[in-house]
Amino acid sequence: MATVDAVLKRERRITLASFFVGQLLGHVGSALLGWVLDYITFKISRFWIPLVCVFAVTNGRLAIFLGLVGDWLIGTQDTTFVFSLIIFTAYAAQPLVFPDLDLPATEMWYDHAQRGPLTLPTFVISSILFHYPRGSVAFVKDGLHKAVTDPPSIGQLMDWFWVALACASVPHIIYTKLWRSHFLRLLTDITWRFVGKFFYDLKTSYNLKIRGGSLPASGEDLSRPFEHPPLKNDWDIRLLYILPRGNSSKISCKLVTVDIGQRHPTYQAMSYTWGDPTKTHTIWVNDKPFKTTQNVYNLLLDMSPVFEPRRVWIDSICINQEDNAEKAWQVSIMHDIYNAASLVTIWLGASEDSHIAVDLVLELSHYIKTYKPTDKELFLKYVHERRTPRWLAIGKILAHPYFTRIWMVQEIAVNKMLHVVYGRETIKWETLAPIILRLILSFEFSVMIEDSSVLGETNAPVGATNVVLLSSIRKRYHGEEMALSGPLLHLLAECWTFEATDPRDRVFALVGLAEDGAHPLVKPDYTKTPEEVFVDAARFVYMQVNTLHEILPCSGVGWPRRLTALPSWVPDWSITGRSVIAALPKGKRAYQTSGGLVNRGPVVHEKGLEIEGIIVDKIDRMTEELERAAVDPLTHRINSTANMERCNAWILAAQALAATMSGDTYANGQSHEEALWRTLVCDAPSVGTGELASGSGMDWPADPVYGLWYRYGMRHLVEVPLDDEDRALSPEETHERMQLGSRWVTSAQYRCYSRRLAVTEKGYLALIPPLAEVGDMVAVIPGTAVPFILREKGYDDDMSEKVYTLVGESYVHGLMNGEAADESKIEIVMLK
Repeated sequence: MATVDAVLKRERRITLASFFVGQLLGHVGSALLGWVLDYITFKISRFWIPLVCVFAVTNGRLAIFLGLVGDWLIGTQDTTFVFSLIIFTAYAAQPLVFPDLDLPATEMWYDHAQRGPLTLPTFVISSILFHYPRGSVAFVKDGLHKAVTDPPSIGQLMDWFWVALACASVPHIIYTKLWRSHFLRLLTDITWRFVGKFFYDLKTSYNLKIRGGSLPASGEDLSRPFEHPPLKNDWDIRLLYILPRGNSSKISCKLVTVDIGQRHPTYQAMSYTWGDPTKTHTIWVNDKPFKTTQNVYNLLLDMSPVFEPRRVWIDSICINQEDNAEKAWQVSIMHDIYNAASLVTIWLGASEDSHIAVDLVLELSHYIKTYKPTDKELFLKYVHERRTPRWLAIGKILAHPYFTRIWMVQEIAVNKMLHVVYGRETIKWETLAPIILRLILSFEFSVMIEDSSVLGETNAPVGATNVVLLSSIRKRYHGEEMALSGPLLHLLAECWTFEATDPRDRVFALVGLAEDGAHPLVKPDYTKTPEEVFVDAARFVYMQVNTLHEILPCSGVGWPRRLTALPSWVPDWSITGRSVIAALPKGKRAYQTSGGLVNRGPVVHEKGLEIEGIIVDKIDRMTEELERAAVDPLTHRINSTANMERCNAWILAAQALAATMSGDTYANGQSHEEALWRTLVCDAPSVGTGELASGSGMDWPADPVYGLWYRYGMRHLVEVPLDDEDRALSPEETHERMQLGSRWVTSAQYRCYSRRLAVTEKGYLALIPPLAEVGDMVAVIPGTAVPFILREKGYDDDMSEKVYTLVGESYVHGLMNGEAADESKIEIVMLK
């Protein structure tokens, strides 16, 4: 595929004059070569066609390469007719001619569909001149002589013109009109499966050798149950050879052990979802029945070859899932397994509208590369298509459960060759991802891919922000983007929005990407309980220098936990992630709640986590929690409209709570209104997923213009009648104010989800965890960026020190810049 890309990028124009100069300079050599070719062709003409067929079948890649070289030597402006013909032939005959070469065929065909027919006659002429120069010169000379001595009539010229145009148009019509014909593709697939199975059976009768191993003809053996071939060396893995099945639905495979630390066969590593874990289908592996899930069975059907066995690595079959020791070891080298693969294939399964989704992706990619439009220009071009089937089809891709899996982070990140198979379409990740990012990160375009069954409502796919994170991690891994993402803790916090069937995989799936993932405490071990895995991971993090400010904000009992036996100072990674206040502003203007104080802890021992802290205040009263809308388990979408309505009602309740504060001004001298709007956005502006893309957060404090946005938003929420100033606004200005108000509400929505607004005894406004209680304490922990909420639990067993439960991080307006960092008030805090 790299060769194809290189040729496509090297397209250039060669003028007719320079072409003839080149031909004349090499005329003697070309004539001699032409004579030799004529002589050889004449002598072996009866064997010429079979010879070419045998050469194409046995050396498919070389044939492609020679065609590309020929195109490059000719150097026409666009992709030439010969290359188009090669791609056309390769696409139709790929299962037989190129069994181990996965071409992103959909992408190639779309590129050819954009080419005009004018390049075809240009190439026909150039090709004749290049490949048969001696005869071409004579033809041109005779033709010019005849044209001068016996010029054709106008009628003859028109006849020739229409014939030439028809000849040039036929292949062009084939390329642009029939390349998406599902009937043609289905017919081609069925035909080649029948032919390929016949030839494969013919070859297996001779016990075909494959890279040092053998694949004998299949003979089912029910006398003994299936057993995985043993793994003897540290770098041994099993490869699954999927055998041709013809048009049968029966799947037969061979499982072969190879050492990826040595020279090994090329293979594809599959990235997919297991789906329903119930094993409902039977396949045949090493001539014995093997039970598998519906999703894996469908994957094998799609990936089954036509002529030659296809080598793949698929975890559900290549790893003995019943052997925890083997499973742990294979997981520990999974990074290397995906890195050593010649190609990683993301399999999204079948979909009735996959073709229209991929067509739109390719159309947008072509348009953006060609015209480089701004977000506004792109939006204006497509705004009339909002919620049309093809835009909803793209939203359907993002709603796919694949984009919620924690394992996909590593599987997408490590290998540079990454294809996406969706239905019958195959495209490159580098084509899909930029389009998805452009749509998600554009304020205008984010609504184009939302869906709803109720008029006036929108449903946002939850996989959208995950694609942003995936692209960022992939770029950082391959050195295309400079950012801190190496340590395990960073990856755990960054990938908190992904899910795992086994809670232990929330850690194990990321250790291969982490620069410190080789430590024994985080080594994959499926004999441990989830609680043991998370506690060991936390102990490992607390052992590092200056990590208290990163792990404590992820900890606490202030949010619902699945693993209730975990200590409060250990993050429960098994829950779906939440936003972390401490991660919002970065750099020189990050929150500085503890000032310059340094924590001389932490110390992890049997009693718990011992750190230093300063108790500064208590929670006095608070609102209800701003609950995040639930994700529909079937569509993997969130009802955005219901979400916004809930948020609007909560903001009005927060405004009512703030109105109960005493005094004319806030503790830091600001008005109560300013203190409220700054608290609700954590004094750090946000544009939603944009900050996820940059990974850099936002500086603080927020610009005072946000106060205007707050007023516009509140006026809309409480439906205040228009005053004279509002009536004087033009429709464009009114729309702009409404949009700015909406942006403030959206920003507050992102900050306040799963939190309460509280007023402390000393009159501070605070955003606190949803399970915080009246009477909980506000504390400053030296070495951290934000205040924390603690719950006093009395004294330890020997009555020597107070014991607290960590509730969670918080934002307390007026305490974020070291105002309460008094070293004289530091005390020992023991967290249980």
